[in-house]
Amino acid sequence: MDQYAEPWMAAAYRHCAAFPGQCGLVIRPLFAPDLAFSYQPDHSFLAASLIKLPMLLTFGLAVQEGELDSFQRLELHAAEVVPGCGILRDLMPGLKPTLTDLVTLMIVLSDNTATNMVMDVLGIEAVNATLERFELHDTRLRRKMFDWQAQAQGRENVTTAADVAHLLHVFWADPALRADMREQALAILKRQFYESKLPAWTDEPRRWAHKTGELDDADHDAGFLLLEESAVIVALLSSGATKRERVRLANEIGQVVYERFAA
Repeated sequence: MDQYAEPWMAAAYRHCAAFPGQCGLVIRPLFAPDLAFSYQPDHSFLAASLIKLPMLLTFGLAVQEGELDSFQRLELHAAEVVPGCGILRDLMPGLKPTLTDLVTLMIVLSDNTATNMVMDVLGIEAVNATLERFELHDTRLRRKMFDWQAQAQGRENVTTAADVAHLLHVFWADPALRADMREQALAILKRQFYESKLPAWTDEPRRWAHKTGELDDADHDAGFLLLEESAVIVALLSSGATKRERVRLANEIGQVVYERFAA
């Protein structure tokens, strides 16, 4: 731990090293690249709902290029409804939300039905092309949410903390994404409903613009701690141990980052 320039880095290392499962972590202050921290950044995890972040980016790029109409309405059919997070599963078939509505539900409520509907519009190939375009080689979208057949065939959505952090940097600073689309994406991420992980032990949970993900054996949270003039990127992925231990790790890391950069 003597290698770390600041006490908060040593604290982040201690929390990760003490975690009884697997974790990958990247912390990147956008205003101070020399203060970046990582722990097992290239370890591969099942992506869970973090795979919705490259879908959000693909949506923004397609809209700004005129390839998609964000106000296009899609009809909800009973056959499209899947379990898990979200609200569409509880609503009546025949509802016609806009594509922007579906993207918002995909991020804010992690709505799996909305996610699959968005995926049908974007196309899995287009999302993976976005990943390649931005050199996110360790992240892949291979199946829809709750596609049991694909899962049985071993087709899983995967990612790493390094890729997620790089993807978040694209949202923040890459000129390929137009300013208005960047602002829309950040506004959606700021409305995240689930705050039990990175923001939970901080005084201002709404200063986080982020996306969570979870499976039976995994818990992730990734996004921005928003500051007055900049932000800190945090990408934390974890698997194994117990859910309580995974969530506690996220609480600890969120607290470390907040107390160093925002308190």
